[in-house]
Amino acid sequence: MLFDQFKQVKAFVFAIHGVCTDGRVWVSEQGEPWFVLHHRDRYALRQAVHHYPIALVGDSDMRGVAQWVGGPGITDILRQGDDRNSVLRDWMSGKGLVSADVLCMGSDVPDLGAMASAGFAACPADAADDVNAVAAYISHRDGGAGAVRDLIEKVMKLQGTWNGGITA
Repeated sequence: MLFDQFKQVKAFVFAIHGVCTDGRVWVSEQGEPWFVLHHRDRYALRQAVHHYPIALVGDSDMRGVAQWVGGPGITDILRQGDDRNSVLRDWMSGKGLVSADVLCMGSDVPDLGAMASAGFAACPADAADDVNAVAAYISHRDGGAGAVRDLIEKVMKLQGTWNGGITA
C-alpha cells in the first residue's frame, strides 16, 4: 500500500532538473544558467533536512541551486553522466541505507536508473511518460511547482515529523 511505503522512507533523492526546477534553463548573456525554483519546495526541503538524508542529482554543478533550496543542510549533490544508478547506490552505501529506505523522485528518462535503485519511485505530474509508467506515486504538482513539497509533506506528516516550525 502506498501509505506504508511513505512510512518506510528514511532518505530522499530528488533530480534537480525537472523536479526541483521546472526543467527550463534560462541562460544569461555570459552563458550562466538560471533556473526556476518554487519557494514551497524550498520550505519543505528545509523541514526535511533535519530528519532525513537528502541528495540532489544533476548532470552539472548545481551547488547554487542546492544552497538555495536546502541551505547548508543539503550537502549531497550527486553529479554524473548517464549512470545515475551507480552514483545513487554509492551514496546509499555511504549513508548506511538500503534501497527500501530511499524515495527517489525523477522526471525524465535519465532518472530511471536512480528510480529503479530506490525502494520507492515518484515523479511530478509533468514527468515523461516512461517515468510515469514506473512511478509508484505521481504528484498532482509539476516539477519546480510544488512536487517536492507535495511528496515531502506527505511523508513527514505520515511519520509525524512535519512541524511547520522552521522558517525558510
